[in-house]
Amino acid sequence: APSFLPGLTLFANRSYLAPWESESIYAVSSLFYNFKGTGGQDIWDQRASLGFDYLLPDAGIEVYAEAGLNDYGPGLDGYIRYPFHSLVYTAGLRKSIQIPFLIETAGELLFEASNLELSQDFQFQWPATFYMHHQIVQGYTNDGQWLGAGIGTGGNSQYVGFSLFSSEWTSTFFVKRVNPDNDYLYRLTVGTENTDEVKERIEDFRADLSFGTSYSRVLSSGFLFSLGLVITQINNRYYESISWTRTDKEMNYTFITNLKYLIN
Repeated sequence: APSFLPGLTLFANRSYLAPWESESIYAVSSLFYNFKGTGGQDIWDQRASLGFDYLLPDAGIEVYAEAGLNDYGPGLDGYIRYPFHSLVYTAGLRKSIQIPFLIETAGELLFEASNLELSQDFQFQWPATFYMHHQIVQGYTNDGQWLGAGIGTGGNSQYVGFSLFSSEWTSTFFVKRVNPDNDYLYRLTVGTENTDEVKERIEDFRADLSFGTSYSRVLSSGFLFSLGLVITQINNRYYESISWTRTDKEMNYTFITNLKYLIN
């Protein structure tokens, strides 16, 4: 957090995955220096990211972003030619809004976009996706449960939400669109010719469109009560669309209620 730019925070993350084997002890030393390696070192899988958060209180604005890589870098010359190799990102903007006709109530507008899709240079190599590796075949999982971004791997999402805040309650309404796994389709084009069968898969993207609202209130007894509803339209669940202009649709309804006791 540099002192000459108040409100700015910079950060970096790096992680290593290694099989639970004796030779994996060498991955510990590699963690501190090795950002570029040969295919033989791929048994030690890594992720790295850089990001920032910039808060401007007087303007009521917060901007943030994070960009990550899941593969060894191709070197400076490689990044000059194609800087998007295995690159993913998330970025957002928050803006506070004063509402004159609502006394002691503030509003906030939030926009966030994320992209975890396979970079297109992998079309010249082999199918891939962000949260796995050919040596770590189970991917980022724990007892079969995904570890990573909520939208999964290989997709993208866009979120727009508006919230109201007071000293006693908060309320939010949002719209969210997600492609949960475009890499599932992209893998079908790797190493193939541009046949009619491949061309038809352009119709088969899946998208989930959600509308949601929530309300939370602090009760006089020290409890926090929350209530929410999310309605999701699942378009083309099984990646086999009827046509480019028509697709099967399913509806999902999620009801959320919560009661917490606040300890001062």
